[in-house]
Amino acid sequence: KFRMKDGTLITGLMSARVITLKGEPHIVSITRNIEEWRKTQEALRESEQRYRTLFEQSMDGVYFVRRDGILTDANPSFCKLFGYTREEMIGKDIHELYFDPAERSQFQEEIEQNGFLRDYEVKFRRHNGEEVDCLITSSVHFGQDGSIVGYRGIVRDLTLQKALQRQLLQAQKLEAIGTLAGGIAHDFNNILQVTLGFSELLLQEKTAEDHEYSDLEKILHAAKSGAELVQ
Repeated sequence: KFRMKDGTLITGLMSARVITLKGEPHIVSITRNIEEWRKTQEALRESEQRYRTLFEQSMDGVYFVRRDGILTDANPSFCKLFGYTREEMIGKDIHELYFDPAERSQFQEEIEQNGFLRDYEVKFRRHNGEEVDCLITSSVHFGQDGSIVGYRGIVRDLTLQKALQRQLLQAQKLEAIGTLAGGIAHDFNNILQVTLGFSELLLQEKTAEDHEYSDLEKILHAAKSGAELVQ
């Protein structure tokens, strides 16, 4: 640490050695002001720590994969999604995770054409063989020479969302059937009310001795049974 003329403290990087001049020992040294470099290094370490914390604690799966498909890094959520340990996942060929490996080629074609993909749906396969619907947001990773060396991205499990969508669709279908059935029941009930009304009017004009009386009672009874069934 050195103190500047204005009292400011700086960090210096010093190299020194003892030399002899005219028979007397002297120290010759070179000092470089590394304060800005040190601050940059500290900021970089803090940034890396924040990134690592976010990487490790993210609820979504985060991955890094080479262009040839070999996974180089994956966070705990990614490993848990597919049912592998991190040791099993690192170095694994990502083609094995695709439910249809041909989708990998399509993914590569699209991401290299655009540089990134957002909300890209893919069907993957878990360690136990179970199919899982996922949503990928990914970008191309370039090397120092500007060539594509791999991809990095986030994977989100859509299994629950897909199940809820199917349940909603089924509920909407049932609601439509209910509405249709209710409308038909209402119209059919109106028809039955006409039958009931005229049957009762005809019975009022007849006596039990009339040969039509029994038939009219049967019509009235059937219409009442129909109305109860509609209700």
